[in-house]
Amino acid sequence: MTRRFDESQENELKQAIKLGEDNAECISQMRRWCKHVEIERTTEGLYVRTTRLPIASHSIGCPKVEGMHESMNLRWIFSDFLVEHCATCPHHAPNGDTLWGQEIIDKRRIAVQEHTQAAETEAERISQLRSDLREKSKEISSESEPESYRILEYLETIFLENEAKRKEAAERLQQSARLGADLFPEAAIDLILLLAGSNDFSDLMLPVCTELASRLSELGSRFSQVAFDNIEKGRCLELSTSVLNALGDGVEYPLSEVYIKRLLLSQDHHPIAHGGLCNEAAYSYNTAVIIRSFDADPESVQDVIRRGLQNENEAVRFQLYGAIKFIQQERPQIVENMLSDLVQALELTEYTRSDRERRSKQIIQILQSTFRYSTERVDQFLADSMARVRPAVQEDIVLVYHGQFFDQTISWDERHEHRNRTEVSEQEKI
Repeated sequence: MTRRFDESQENELKQAIKLGEDNAECISQMRRWCKHVEIERTTEGLYVRTTRLPIASHSIGCPKVEGMHESMNLRWIFSDFLVEHCATCPHHAPNGDTLWGQEIIDKRRIAVQEHTQAAETEAERISQLRSDLREKSKEISSESEPESYRILEYLETIFLENEAKRKEAAERLQQSARLGADLFPEAAIDLILLLAGSNDFSDLMLPVCTELASRLSELGSRFSQVAFDNIEKGRCLELSTSVLNALGDGVEYPLSEVYIKRLLLSQDHHPIAHGGLCNEAAYSYNTAVIIRSFDADPESVQDVIRRGLQNENEAVRFQLYGAIKFIQQERPQIVENMLSDLVQALELTEYTRSDRERRSKQIIQILQSTFRYSTERVDQFLADSMARVRPAVQEDIVLVYHGQFFDQTISWDERHEHRNRTEVSEQEKI
């Protein structure tokens, strides 16, 4: 059992105690809320016996309603129970101060109203958008040359309810853009750009924009604006970055911090999300845009990663580990530049039930890969770090060296060759 696992267990106990204290407060408040409330512990474990706190699953029910709610996080289920069963209950019998419960009900009611209003507004906007776009499409038909009619027919089909026909029409538009971008009337391009920036049609129209962007450089600013708007809103990021890649040097790099951060954190590197290990093809355009920003100014990317690596949220750090791996494949220099930041990230505690589940192992793999390309520098840095880090991180550093001795994928001659190779961005050469 490693020291990091021991630390994880200690951290888990602290989190469990924090949950137990909150559960105790929730039970007390819920009993004051109503005399009819029935709360029962349904499980018992080591934490309950050692701390005397309600760190266990509980059920909540009431003789006036059917069904029960059960969970270990009582704040969650008590809030749901209050909103679902108590907000309009005619049998409510206060057993003390009810302010706690009423605040939960009121906040949920306001949130539901805001969500409903936003959904209605979005539905109205989409309805108006479709109506306006259909009218615009009719105008295009009357103004276009005969050879562009087929393109207009495909655009009309995009508005059908039949999903298969919509996808087929989008593919036809993409093929038409590839073969004859000059056949697209100006009004048709206006319509495509508008659709590419909407929630309903962006996934269908962005591939068309990619083909047009690579052939109509004079419209580059309009295509890039649609891509940036989508990135800012977190909409179809990989498709949006494919548009930027198609524009090539028509985009000014580095991108702003807002876009770089959004792209880095949009990558989902959890194996379940991809039915296995995530490969670089899943984010090839995304990574290419980040690399171009790195080449223009390494700090534009490194600053964003540096702050993210110190995020207390393990999930955020894990996403960055995967993104770094993809960048590292093309620009190994980024890890050499950030050795200190990666080791500092190892200093953060993490929750893990087994060594296999450890998210920070990604850092060890990143350092092992860099060791092959810059052996002396990484070796010197890690050796100097050993005296400054706690025992759990020392074990991680030992694992980096362990990987070098048992890695059969690269020979020592190749290591020597890579050690003398310089791969830096254009900015760093200045």
